[in-house]
Amino acid sequence: NGYDLETNGVFGSAALVPYCSFTRAASQYAKYPENIQFDILGNEAYNSSPGLTFGCWMTAAAGGAGTYTVLSKWAGVGHRSYKLWHQSDGTVLQFDINAGGAGLTVSTVGVLATNGWQFGAARFVPSTSIDVYLSDPIYLGVIEKASAVAAIPATLTNSTSQFAMASESGGANYHDGKISLAFVCACALTDTQIYSLFHQSRPLFGR
Repeated sequence: NGYDLETNGVFGSAALVPYCSFTRAASQYAKYPENIQFDILGNEAYNSSPGLTFGCWMTAAAGGAGTYTVLSKWAGVGHRSYKLWHQSDGTVLQFDINAGGAGLTVSTVGVLATNGWQFGAARFVPSTSIDVYLSDPIYLGVIEKASAVAAIPATLTNSTSQFAMASESGGANYHDGKISLAFVCACALTDTQIYSLFHQSRPLFGR
């Protein structure tokens, strides 16, 4: 929607694929100041399918133990809304939400490969489920979905945090790798729509 994120990452391209490369050791990330466009709670009256769906294509560099944030609107206690993250390369992709101080997490079964392009996405369906998606690093065209359905809130916390790529909103727990074609939707896309985003873009990444 014409909102440009401020970044200290490095822009590059692989064939026709534009990306931003982030180095954890250099505390690199992209951000946009607190803005109503990213205050997605799941009760937006203008949408017939309210909720939240966001994701991107990503690579994960080899790294040690720690939290590696991919996309987030998430800072300290009381300023947390949603976060897509992993613990290191070779670990599962995780989706966190927060509502009224209570947090929920769902994790993939598949793992992130080292330096290979993978598609990851997360979805919040109010009062129904939180879902996380990750493409397989080996088998082309394969994507898995994991869900949590117990005690799902009706809305998310209206966080005052900035929207951030490759870190938490306060500039912590940085990602190490590349991010491309990131998206944020103020609606709960269907599985078919999410799979379509994956399949239509994966030829760019050879996946």
